[in-house]
Amino acid sequence: MFDVAIVGGGPAGISAALNVKIRALSMIMFSGPSGLKKVKSAKEIPNFLGFPSVSGEKLAGAYEEHMHRAGILPVMKPIDHIYPMGGYYALTSGDEMWEAKSVILTTGVTSQKPLPGEEELIGRGVSYCATCDGMLYKGGHVIVLGFEESAKEECEYLLKLMNVTYFPLYKNARKIEGAETIENAKPISLKKGEKGVVLLTDRGEFTGDCAFIFRSAIAPGTLLPGLETENGHIVVSRDFSTNLPGVFAAGDVTGLPYQIAKAVGEGATAGLSANRYIQSLAD
Repeated sequence: MFDVAIVGGGPAGISAALNVKIRALSMIMFSGPSGLKKVKSAKEIPNFLGFPSVSGEKLAGAYEEHMHRAGILPVMKPIDHIYPMGGYYALTSGDEMWEAKSVILTTGVTSQKPLPGEEELIGRGVSYCATCDGMLYKGGHVIVLGFEESAKEECEYLLKLMNVTYFPLYKNARKIEGAETIENAKPISLKKGEKGVVLLTDRGEFTGDCAFIFRSAIAPGTLLPGLETENGHIVVSRDFSTNLPGVFAAGDVTGLPYQIAKAVGEGATAGLSANRYIQSLAD
């Protein structure tokens, strides 16, 4: 079991990791493919102290070099669920699981908000992990909502087990052989059906045993049940603790302004706060 698990590989996550590492705590850091993508895309960053008019590419390179020198090697896997286990947390990515005494969430923000009814049906007809839950619906019929291209791979896996109605919701999507593909449909809401779930779209209603939803990022309240959020952001205290013991958050996920300097500062504070929390467990 790790002392600290950091979820998110952007500026806030890296800053948190460095401060946790300095305190000699055992740590694991997870980063999806987007990691420093947002930083790298910036042509010029004029307000980052000590780096006048630095390009995003150069600043991201400095972050990567700093991580390398500190011996921090992110695990390049997205975390799809975090479960409170009574004194520690279990983090899952597909069929893999890790345990940590504390968690720092630096997942950034996503413009893709949960559908009405989605959060109420988590574990009761809504899933975000084909590997985890696919076998539960073997031989049945499921709905797949793909908000990004990686959903295609998940859909193809599910097709080996069951019938699939596939909704590709990203640009340049192609039909998947074997799946009933519904193109150019706008999802509106989800609700419990007589059997499974019902997806309401602007092209009618569709029923399945389960709705598998694949996005580039999962909303914080969906990722970790019981986490207090407001307007899509995690509510934090001055030390960047959340309402859950041992859980901290930093960066864009805590709200405006969405600035790299803010993310770095919050990440450092969250890392130090996690250290104090771990020390309190030993007292």
